[in-house]
Amino acid sequence: MTDKWGRRLFKTGAVFLLLLGLVHSLSLFEKPVPANDTERQLLDLMSNYKFNLMGSARSMSDFCPTLTEIRCTFIAD
Repeated sequence: MTDKWGRRLFKTGAVFLLLLGLVHSLSLFEKPVPANDTERQLLDLMSNYKFNLMGSARSMSDFCPTLTEIRCTFIAD
């Protein structure tokens, strides 16, 4: 790539994607606050309802942080 503007634009886009991934990863450190009774029930079920996954009891809240981190990693790359 010998074009100066193309190289600058590519580097700017790469830096922007890294910053976007960092901003989105900030949501991993906050506990979700329910706005109404329906959301409260949903969050309660996500953290307390356990299902059998290959012999171990897991809830959806066990999976969500990991899946979010994986998504942020692939968006930033």
